[in-house]
Amino acid sequence: MINDEELNSLLIKYIVKEANDAEIVQIRTWLKAHPENEQYFVQLYNAWHSSMLLDDINIDVDQAYNDFKTSHPLKKQKQKLWLFTYLPHLIALLSLGAAIWWFYPRKGTGYQHAMKLVTSRGSVRKYELPDHTVIWLNAGSNLSIDPGFNVSNRTVFLEGEAFFEIGHVKNQFPFLVKTNKFSIRDIGTKFNVKAYPEDKFFEASVMAGAISVENGSIKETGNNRIYLKAHQVLRVSRDNPQPVPGISDVKSNHFDRVQVEQIAEGQQINYSGWKDNVLVFNDSSLEEIATQLSRHFNITLNIADDQLKQLKYSGTFKNISTVDLILEAIKENTDINYTKQGNTITITGGKNMK
Repeated sequence: MINDEELNSLLIKYIVKEANDAEIVQIRTWLKAHPENEQYFVQLYNAWHSSMLLDDINIDVDQAYNDFKTSHPLKKQKQKLWLFTYLPHLIALLSLGAAIWWFYPRKGTGYQHAMKLVTSRGSVRKYELPDHTVIWLNAGSNLSIDPGFNVSNRTVFLEGEAFFEIGHVKNQFPFLVKTNKFSIRDIGTKFNVKAYPEDKFFEASVMAGAISVENGSIKETGNNRIYLKAHQVLRVSRDNPQPVPGISDVKSNHFDRVQVEQIAEGQQINYSGWKDNVLVFNDSSLEEIATQLSRHFNITLNIADDQLKQLKYSGTFKNISTVDLILEAIKENTDINYTKQGNTITITGGKNMK
């Protein structure tokens, strides 16, 4: 029977990605055993994050721990054991002050320094800001928070994908999500924004309330703004000459190709399911699927030729632990094969594609 001290050490190893395969299985079994176990893990995980909140914060577990190992090399195994034995206590002490200062500010206060939330490929993170806004940050994304958040502004800058559940506060500052080209203004709502710099499109979807989307490169107001209500999806594409069935075009000189779709409430999972470990492909090209799977599973997924990239596939996958299960399902319905070499997967055409 593992004791509390051993459990904490094991969980810290898991958080900083030092756990071996057997320990990972042990931890995941423990997490599934009882809801309180998961709650305890979340508290410990947040404590680890809080201990890194110094100056201009960059919350990236992998990079922070690598930096720690670089500046504090663990030359002996005994030192490493000492680290994992006492690290939970160190984190608790550091996070106590950090949590009071950063996460539980006094009424009317917020972040005094710039802050950056980072989610590595292969993971999804959930955060709560001082204004009680809850944010889910998708794999390979980062969210920068301006100094004075909830004091003089409520502005964040997104690269990647995030789901926002906006908190209601008495101050008059609007909640603004800025991306490389667009600004999204909240009008009391829940919404998802997808703005990976390397993607060929920008996407915003509204689950409740309303938002306005503005082209940040245009200074004038009015014509550069599109309003979205609940159950509407906006997609701005740089490279999509063909109209999409079921989506109406919106004419605007200040956007690229703009399309707005009215969706049923049950279709919302197509755009926000990722935060609950649900992957949805809705007539998606194999190229789009490969990009999404690469981020979700932290792999490199190559497609052998351009013809394969345009193959279409639809499907929904819930709580899938390995990419193989998805690729096998696609293979059953699409003429493809694939090979694996380490963390790299290459998709090739099947018999009828050669």
